[in-house]
Order: sequence, then C-alpha cells, then structure tokens
Amino acid sequence: MQYRALVTDYDDTLTSGKHLDPETVAALRRLRATGRKIVLVTGQPLIKIAGPNGLLSPEDQRLFDRIVAEDGAVMLTPTTGVVRLLGPPPSAQLVARLADEGVRHVKVGCASISVRIADVGSVVRALADEPIAVHAIQGAHHVVFVGRGVNKATGMRAALGEMGLTGADAVVIGNGPNDVDMLDPRQNGGALAFGVANATPAVRNLVSDVTRGETAAGVRELITALVTNDVRRGGLSGVAA
Repeated sequence: MQYRALVTDYDDTLTSGKHLDPETVAALRRLRATGRKIVLVTGQPLIKIAGPNGLLSPEDQRLFDRIVAEDGAVMLTPTTGVVRLLGPPPSAQLVARLADEGVRHVKVGCASISVRIADVGSVVRALADEPIAVHAIQGAHHVVFVGRGVNKATGMRAALGEMGLTGADAVVIGNGPNDVDMLDPRQNGGALAFGVANATPAVRNLVSDVTRGETAAGVRELITALVTNDVRRGGLSGVAA
C-alpha cells in the first residue's frame, strides 16, 4: 500500500450541501476498513464543523482521524476530543476593533477570523495595530485571516505528522482557492493531488488528475481507486465511483 491516507476538503468537495450524504459516509467507512487514515481539512470554524449542532455529528466526526479547520489553524482529534491550535488565536482587542469598523458578519474561530469579501478592507484597517502577523486566505465567499505561515498545507502536514505519515503517504483532493496550498506539490510534502470535476482552473492546473464526478461523487471515485488499485499515479481512468 503506497497511499495510506486520504486528505479531503469539505465544502463543494466532500459535500455539495451542508452534511455528508449516506453514499459518501459508506465510502469513507469502506476506505477506513482498509486501514487507511482520513484527514478532513476545511476553512470552516471548528465549532461550526464539529461543535454542538455542528455540520458533522459526533458519529460522522469519527470517520476522520483528524479534522483540520479554519484553513489550517486548528486541529481536532475526534476520538479523544483533543484540540491543538496550529496558529495564534485572535485577540479580544482585534474583535473589538472589527466591531468599531462596522464589521457585522464576522466569524471568530479558535485561531482565525472569517469575514465577507466585502469587509476585507475594514479588517486590514483593524489589523494595523495587531502585534501578531496574519495573512488572508480567500475562499469562494469569505476571506479567512490566520497566523502568517498557516494554511491548509501546513495543517495537513501537521495532521499527517501526528500519525507518523508524510505528504508522500497521502492523496489529497479539493476544489477551490483555499485548497491550492495543500494541492501544490511544492507545499504538500509530495502528496498526490486531485481535483473534483467542479474544481476551479487554478486547482486544475496543479493536480495530477480531475475526477469525472463533481463534489462527493468525485471523492467517492477517488476512494474507489484507492481501495481497488491504490490509485495508480497519473490518473483515474477506468475507475468508476
């Protein structure tokens, strides 16, 4: 077995809605039965993805060996409930300054702040006196501010490292702008990267291959390739979801 882990994005990759569908849950369980690890890497705040009333039920959380949230800034081990910060938490002063700037639609995470794209200018002004260096990661509809040097690639590598694995042991799949870092072979430690059929052009330009199916159907296609032939390097041709 060359590839011992699957790393996947959540929104518009593992799901096209808010929750996992039964077919995808079954596919993830089938992959786990082979002894492989599964890492979820998402831009969602940890509390939204895995908190009380989160997008993932406690049972579905345990499908994953690690959940890396907030674009690489925080990691949860579902079996133990241990949360590890991978970046600096936002200060109370910063949150107050955002309110002063009139930013109303802000999501404060464990180690990130997410705002609408239209509010980025206000956040930049609020950050002017912040002692901790941060940078912005753009998603489809929001921009997430995390500690400088933090992104999905660093979060992915941290999760794999905790399990004694490296990027070279993993396949990774995503679709959008904030997935580019973890799909980039210069940053992901040698992981074999794939895009779902609905991936952006920037993602398509980085990956080894693109699935025929969109979102969850594409991930199931990749899981089938892993289970049946350890996903031959260079393509998914001939593999059905």
